[in-house]
Amino acid sequence: MAWDRRSGTVTSSQEGFAAFAEKLAQETVPLECWFAEAVFPECDVVGGFELKACLVDDQARSVSVNAELLKKLDNRLVVPELSHFNIELNGLKASPWRWMSS
Repeated sequence: MAWDRRSGTVTSSQEGFAAFAEKLAQETVPLECWFAEAVFPECDVVGGFELKACLVDDQARSVSVNAELLKKLDNRLVVPELSHFNIELNGLKASPWRWMSS
């Protein structure tokens, strides 16, 4: 399945997959260049995460409440997603090796 941002629907068509693959390839090119050009600073290995959350009611129907929730949470690590029905939770960068060696 592929997400069609224009129509706001999920599609399983070959055309949808082709559009997704093309967009992914376009977005991957700059990343490959950054690695090739050593744009990223040399440092200890770091890790981070982001979790996507869909906001639903007690009937599992999506609800457009992310602005209200974000205001109540008041946390810079929780941000809006593309729609009003989602939020994103971001983790801080830190060395994973420090936790593993404890």
